[in-house]
Amino acid sequence: MSAPTPASAIGDDGVLSRVRARTTVSGLTMMCVTALFALTGWVWPAWLAGGPGLVIGVVVVAAAGGMGLVLLRRARLWGLAAVRASSWAGDLGGPGWVNAVCGQARPMRRNSGPPMLRRVSKHAQIVLPLKAQFGPLAGGEAVMVHARADALAPTRDDDLRVYAITTRGPFLLGRPVDGALFVADRWIFAAL
Repeated sequence: MSAPTPASAIGDDGVLSRVRARTTVSGLTMMCVTALFALTGWVWPAWLAGGPGLVIGVVVVAAAGGMGLVLLRRARLWGLAAVRASSWAGDLGGPGWVNAVCGQARPMRRNSGPPMLRRVSKHAQIVLPLKAQFGPLAGGEAVMVHARADALAPTRDDDLRVYAITTRGPFLLGRPVDGALFVADRWIFAAL
């Protein structure tokens, strides 16, 4: 069990707004790139007009546009998570929150490789084995917990309360001992 932390630890420490903003910007950027590709490919200078260029253009526009739509949907789910997280601070849970126990957390990436390719981060995301009493995480799953600015993280054998926005994520992990709220996901794209 973790030791109690100061009252400033209550809540998500801005993680939800950061992840939602990054996902929204990524989705909108992908949609703009798709529109730019379509305009330059088919309207002017029309380098994709006719034959194989048309097929290549349709495939690229469909793939890039689909990725943009997926990211915008994820941003909407992060917004729903932010609305649900507001209930955590008030009553430390409520209906829909499920008890869970976590295993030993591991860092998502190690700082290895050439220095120019290494992403230096103050606090890295962690991969956390989690087993809930019931719901989408009942079978025991590993989720990616987004880093908080205050470096709080779940530790082995913490009693957590879990709320799943959808069965595939995002997930809110609350620690009733100190009121800290952690944000987790199964998607690697959420780490953008």
